[in-house]
Amino acid sequence: MELPTEIGNLSNIGVLILRRNYLSGEIPPSIRKTERLQVLVLENNLFFGEIPTWLFNFNYLTELSLGGNKLIMKNARIVPRSMLFKLSLRSCNLSGQIPFWISKQTELFFLDLSDNKLEGTLPQWLFQSLPLEILLLSNNNWSGVLPDTMGQATKMSVLMLSGKHFSGPIPASISNMLQLKLLDLSSNRFSGNHFPIFNPNSSLVYIDLSSNKLSGQVPATFPLGIRVLLLSQNEFSHVLPQNLSNSSQLLYLDVHSNNIGGEISNFLSHMSSLQILNLRNNSFKGSIPINLSSLNALQILDLSCNNLSGIIPHTLGNLSAMINHYDVSSSFTSQFLPWANSLALWAYSP
Repeated sequence: MELPTEIGNLSNIGVLILRRNYLSGEIPPSIRKTERLQVLVLENNLFFGEIPTWLFNFNYLTELSLGGNKLIMKNARIVPRSMLFKLSLRSCNLSGQIPFWISKQTELFFLDLSDNKLEGTLPQWLFQSLPLEILLLSNNNWSGVLPDTMGQATKMSVLMLSGKHFSGPIPASISNMLQLKLLDLSSNRFSGNHFPIFNPNSSLVYIDLSSNKLSGQVPATFPLGIRVLLLSQNEFSHVLPQNLSNSSQLLYLDVHSNNIGGEISNFLSHMSSLQILNLRNNSFKGSIPINLSSLNALQILDLSCNNLSGIIPHTLGNLSAMINHYDVSSSFTSQFLPWANSLALWAYSP
């Protein structure tokens, strides 16, 4: 149903959180009477219409989350009266460049502008002037290369820039973001064979570089604590680097649809934490290593569309995680990213 207009009678309310329901209609004007409002979360509902300008006139507002509705923000030049900690305008039909007033929000740690029509290059102030920890800008109409200054955002823990339009090399300065836990640069046009040299002790646990035009040998300079590494649908060649075996906590390795060749390396059998291994659609040759049967945690193994020969080792039938019919999704999720719950609380759940 629609929000009742009487909600404005809650004149002393400071926090209003209504996310993930089926609320519809326009945002009722009566909310403007709640002058003490600090947190307004309406995301992931069915609200529609233009985002009212008075939403930015609250003196004490620190969080404004409107994403995941059918709202439209026509006036992107509105300047909030307060300093926001969190701003979500996901899927609000934003166009043009990132509103410059955001650069003045010097306390902003969470910014979600994904699924809009924003264009142009990312401004340098985005990484220099704001204390951002969560930056979600996927699925816009960006263009050009990423700024070399992005490594100055040393507090950032989640960076999601998937889409279709970024190009050029991946900036080496990303390796300076030691607090980064999740990096998603998938489905762009990044190219080249030079990659950031990540500090082995950095916080990264999830890297998605899939669906780009990266080439050369698969990089081997990933953090030791990496758990998910997605490199599929690129132009990688040569053989898998043995240094990957140093990633003793890796759960998910996906390099499908590249041109990686040689025999399937025995070092993979020492990566005992692997739950998903996808080598599909490459140029691997030779036989399937018997030692893969020692991967007791493995639940998905995809070796299809290669140049493999010989027989399938009968010892693969001893892969206990497959025999026991574990629920891959629940088992994987329960071990994946200890901070995921915190991110959910911050309302990134499209």
